[in-house]
Amino acid sequence: MVESESIDTVKEILGKVLKEYGQPLAVISDLRPGFVKACIEVFGEKVKHLHCHDHFLRTFRDEFNDDHQFLKTHITHKWQLQAGLSKQLRALRNLKTKDGYPKELKTVDEIDEYWVKTDDTLGSYRYALLRILNYKKDSSGKGVPFDLPFLDLYHRLLSGRDMIDKIFGRATGELRMKHYLHGFCRVLEKTNQLGSNEKGFRKTVRNLEFARKWFDKLRAVLFLEAQLEDDRPLAPLSKQDRLTLDEAKRIPSRLSNFLRSVKRELVRCKHPHRKSFLENLKHQIEKYHANIQVPILTVSIDGKKEGFVPSRTNNCLETIFRFTKALLRRCTARSKLPKEFGSIGALLPYDLLMRDHPTFREIFSDDRKLTEEFAKLFVYHWQPPDNLTPLPKKSENVVDEGKIAIL
Repeated sequence: MVESESIDTVKEILGKVLKEYGQPLAVISDLRPGFVKACIEVFGEKVKHLHCHDHFLRTFRDEFNDDHQFLKTHITHKWQLQAGLSKQLRALRNLKTKDGYPKELKTVDEIDEYWVKTDDTLGSYRYALLRILNYKKDSSGKGVPFDLPFLDLYHRLLSGRDMIDKIFGRATGELRMKHYLHGFCRVLEKTNQLGSNEKGFRKTVRNLEFARKWFDKLRAVLFLEAQLEDDRPLAPLSKQDRLTLDEAKRIPSRLSNFLRSVKRELVRCKHPHRKSFLENLKHQIEKYHANIQVPILTVSIDGKKEGFVPSRTNNCLETIFRFTKALLRRCTARSKLPKEFGSIGALLPYDLLMRDHPTFREIFSDDRKLTEEFAKLFVYHWQPPDNLTPLPKKSENVVDEGKIAIL
């Protein structure tokens, strides 16, 4: 932890790194320009500097925030949709699942298949409500712009409504009256025809869908792609930090091709809001182009030179911090967390509460343990990353081109 992130403070710390560990193979940081300048002054221009892809993609957050907040205000406050659907679900809490079926069904097709096979009206209705309300659990937890939970909730409501209409289409009069007409339909009455009669609502939805489509294309270019599924996509965790050598080599050409497609779309686009989004997309890529290309580094392992790709995120403590925030977002559907979670330093008091939790006990058994073990890994017993090819059968590795510093 440091008192400030001024260039002088950062240079002082990097100077200690240089003295203790030698010249690094690469440096990974967030997007603050002072970090790049400080690294060049301490390590020289030959040391590769990579901007964290997660931080880079977060620069587009402001392009989504206002429209997403607009949807959230209508869905949660004006329509009170979550509260209404949750009340319907609570009325079915004692309903038992049919033998051989799980507690939850993920897709509309699975619910439809269950309904056809069992003719279980209330069970199918419960599955449909759970699928709608589980929108936040099915997010990545990374927040806006990676997740747009209230847009996802809206789309789930659309498909869920059609499913629920179908389910109660052949229900008994009593069930239809109690759970459908006086239940689900009463909840929908507040939505003003699912936003059709709300000023600016449909326009906001279309703008968000357009922006997300291009944002997801950029994620795919950087191999942080979304899974193309009917239910809202998640970024596969296996691609968050590591790339294969082939994937790293392809990023420059993929970025160039993507930039050309953005420029072509700008020529055709007449919508001012969407054009503004594309202009910012183009500007950010051009601004950070040089530092979001992933370098392929070379080390000697058992006397043989091997290439490997550095992690695309900051150090291990930052990774744990992000993971904690992702879990909180998935549990609460809140993109903006309280100020206590604004930085690692602000979050540290929480480690006193986390120490006794079985998941965190090992990590927090000693204040210095994690940092020291991480440092030792690179000083004495560096092991190649999982994506290194070919992996040596035995390794007592010596990195003779320099040590690795991830800052």
